Amino acid sequence: MLFDGYVCVTTGVTWNAISNFLGYLKLSRPKGQGIAEQDGYTLAWLTFPELVRQYIVWNRRRAGNMRHHGLATFLQTVLSFIAPQ
Repeated sequence: MLFDGYVCVTTGVTWNAISNFLGYLKLSRPKGQGIAEQDGYTLAWLTFPELVRQYIVWNRRRAGNMRHHGLATFLQTVLSFIAPQ
């Protein structure tokens, strides 16, 4: 991602993790959560542990039920937003 004409790799990784989660929420059921388009653009969804857990399960199934670095990155991103140190 670009910020003030400079590339910020960390921002790109963070946005990718968050936007994938928000996209999952907006997918119609049973693939996603069926959240209305206008309600889907807020970081507040990160505070719903059950939605985060369901996203992890969904994402893992898409990867052949394998744990992968993307899941760890997503969870670290969530923690950095809801429990900053």
